[in-house]
Amino acid sequence: MSLVHWSQLFRSQTAPATILLVVVPFLLGGGVLFSWVGVVVLLFAWLVHLFSFGHNSLMDTQGGWDIEDKWKQHHPLVNGSISLGVAHNVVHSGVVLLGVLSVILAWCLPGNRFLVVVCFCLFVVTGHAYNDGMSKSTVWGFVPITISFMMLSLFGYYLVATKMNWLMLGVVVYFGLALMFLISYSGHLKEIETGGANLLRRLGARVEGGVFKPGVAGFYGWGVKVLNLLVIWYILGQVATCVVVWVVCGFLVVGILYLLVGLTTIRLWDRNRELRRMSLMEIATTYLLVVVLLPVIGYVEGVVLMVGGVVYFVVCNRLNWGTWLKPRV
Repeated sequence: MSLVHWSQLFRSQTAPATILLVVVPFLLGGGVLFSWVGVVVLLFAWLVHLFSFGHNSLMDTQGGWDIEDKWKQHHPLVNGSISLGVAHNVVHSGVVLLGVLSVILAWCLPGNRFLVVVCFCLFVVTGHAYNDGMSKSTVWGFVPITISFMMLSLFGYYLVATKMNWLMLGVVVYFGLALMFLISYSGHLKEIETGGANLLRRLGARVEGGVFKPGVAGFYGWGVKVLNLLVIWYILGQVATCVVVWVVCGFLVVGILYLLVGLTTIRLWDRNRELRRMSLMEIATTYLLVVVLLPVIGYVEGVVLMVGGVVYFVVCNRLNWGTWLKPRV
């Protein structure tokens, strides 16, 4: 049992996405990144990622799903590097710690304390619903986890804000659609050959003779992602942007559509290639929102978050899984 094993259990490489989910709304609400409060909120978001994703890994192993999955035999809970008992003690103690810290943050910061606590409670209970079985028992499992992380983004916002505005509403919807695609399309695509309820299989997707055939699932993927991009158009209308922002957004949108074609068409099945595409899609979708919001959250702050996130992701992938862009999960 080593720190690398724990880092694998916590799926630490994707922490930048969770951090942005909390910190960007915090900045939209009026928070300051380069302050002790900003650092505390960033560290809190990092811990939220570790213990929530650690809880997902723990419950998937305890339920037997990861044990039966041929792609996860190297995971620390599956190969015995970390025992289930020790993982339970660490992960659940961490979740309790997060609850205490969320109350402290709500009390100390100037936002809407009631909504901060409500949003965090809903984040926890819907996250538990997903992790404790709904992720495998129903094709609608993406609903609670999407709600869970939307609540987490509102938590970050209400730490410093007292009222909702139209811009933040657009951001929450954007996050929701991005998460919906990530969980219900990319996540189920990754597990198309394994057990458990799978929305894409329900929509006719399958791997046959080494070829992926999307069926109606391809149209579903396009529908969700196009709605996601329409919301970014709405957000652009709420923000006074410069030419550079428009150009960068254009490149990211083209990249997203290119990846979307790759994820939704008939093709030779190569799971490693799919994982790379999924990683790039998540990065591009998340960073598209940050780029659009640069005039509001601050250019320096946004660039620091994006560059730091890429460096962190690459380094953690290398340490955890021995790869650069494709986590072995």
